[in-house]
Amino acid sequence: MGINNLDINGTAYDVTFRDGVFQDIFNLAEPFIFTTGNEASNASRALSIAMIDTPQGAFDSDPLLTFGCAGDNCQIRTAYEFGFGFVTAEWFRNAALDVDDERGGLDFLPTYDSTGNAVVFADWRISTVPVPAAVWLFGSGLMGLVGVARRKKS
Repeated sequence: MGINNLDINGTAYDVTFRDGVFQDIFNLAEPFIFTTGNEASNASRALSIAMIDTPQGAFDSDPLLTFGCAGDNCQIRTAYEFGFGFVTAEWFRNAALDVDDERGGLDFLPTYDSTGNAVVFADWRISTVPVPAAVWLFGSGLMGLVGVARRKKS
């Protein structure tokens, strides 16, 4: 479960919600998709907006719809740094009552297990346009240019 094509400062991201032991979910030898607290904070802010109830799901008023969440609120953590034996993350708390929503930052051990808690990890990836869709889009643009050129000739 997650959200696709979430726009953050002009870049589209796909985010998947994952539950479990942090070091089992993420490869700590690779850099995180966001490398600064500011980038991770922007991601949490965009996520808080995307979680507002929509026809696709009542994620805001029913946090249990988010994979790995328990209870009437859910803390979604976006990691951006691993150092000195700790993971640094920005988090967004999605609560059933909007007045209880909040954002913040924290450090935790990579052995932290989110299972059974009101916590889930956000696994961010840069969105990619599938090749068939990109080819179709490119071909449609070319056909449009050919049509405009023919119209100008006649």
